[in-house]
Amino acid sequence: MQELIERLKKIKERSNYSQTELAIKIARSPAVINQFLQGKYKGDLDDVTARIRDFVETEEARFNAKFKAPSFVETASTIRAKELIKFANQYRTICVLTATSGLGKSTILKECKAEYKNSILIEVTPGFTPRALMRALLAVLNPDYGRSLSTADLMKECITYLRKTEHLILVDEAELLPYQTLEALRRLYDMTEVGLVLAGLPRLSSNLLGEDGEHVQMYSRVSQYLDLNDKFSRQDFDALVVRMMPEAVDDEIRELLYFCAGHNIRRLLNIVRGVYDLSDKAHSEVGIGAVQEYTNKLMNSSKGKNKSSVH
Repeated sequence: MQELIERLKKIKERSNYSQTELAIKIARSPAVINQFLQGKYKGDLDDVTARIRDFVETEEARFNAKFKAPSFVETASTIRAKELIKFANQYRTICVLTATSGLGKSTILKECKAEYKNSILIEVTPGFTPRALMRALLAVLNPDYGRSLSTADLMKECITYLRKTEHLILVDEAELLPYQTLEALRRLYDMTEVGLVLAGLPRLSSNLLGEDGEHVQMYSRVSQYLDLNDKFSRQDFDALVVRMMPEAVDDEIRELLYFCAGHNIRRLLNIVRGVYDLSDKAHSEVGIGAVQEYTNKLMNSSKGKNKSSVH
């Protein structure tokens, strides 16, 4: 028991987990974690021990694996994207960022969320209504807002708080926003002049324009537009892949990875993770053979098609 407690403490310290975060991971209360760490838990010890052991073993395996997810990698394309976001924040205006799936939009937004302490990151889901938008904003601006307020009153609350302080709103997967929600964002912008970045798939630009350009009130307010598909270069890919897989300094490995993943960073990440896992299990070093073996297992393994085919 004490050995498991020490292993849990080590993981908590290394990953900077709070007791609440640990509790969520094992689907138990923070009080259970607190008592377990002190060796004083008096409840269903077998159940809690099994849950914690599963969590600890998974965390340790992830930490000891050869593959380590890279931190943010700055490339020419990410620099351009960050300049766009800086512009929106500095001049309190609307900017739009688009790219095909897997090109790193969400990663860039999360990096900027950490950089700009005044920012609010909204992660859109299908059917994201104006009411859902206001509630997501108020969860940050005023967590004690009245849950029974009408959508109009929620909008007024948002306007009040956004006028009091300068914020930057980052919206991820904005192509999923219904036009009514885009209009609500436009109205918020008009009333508060908050900095706003809309990021999404290329169809976001069509959504903002409308079929016949009828959404002029929306798109006329966009100050800058950047399509990352036009900016992501082979040099960007090389910088990323060597950070993900140091063995990719080998030209043959790097060429095969580019052939398989193209400009899709998410696909590249999945390939690199899979190759390292394959090598771990075989107790072998990463080489061109391991890369070839794993990429042959990929869905849609007609490799040359994958430069931007995954949407």
